[in-house]
Amino acid sequence: MFRHRRRGKVNLAYITDDYTRKVTFKKRNKGLFKKLSELTTLCDIKVCAVVYNPDEGRPMLFPDDPLDVFNIISDFRKLSVTEQKRKMFDQEDYLNER
Repeated sequence: MFRHRRRGKVNLAYITDDYTRKVTFKKRNKGLFKKLSELTTLCDIKVCAVVYNPDEGRPMLFPDDPLDVFNIISDFRKLSVTEQKRKMFDQEDYLNER
């Protein structure tokens, strides 16, 4: 029988220790990109992400190819404003629905 380790509640506050913040960023970023990859595979959808890290000169992209990211954003921008709004869902919308 497998026992799942329970995670404690994450305190969402700025991490003041530089080393801890950088390690946390790398782990979270890796997890985010893994989830994006799973979404594209399991749901057969196009997703992209641009993550800016102040410690690196270039942003991290998903997918890796900048042309793919450009094409996804271009396809989205070609939609009418009404269609764009219909496909967007931010934190405020989520909270209003709940």
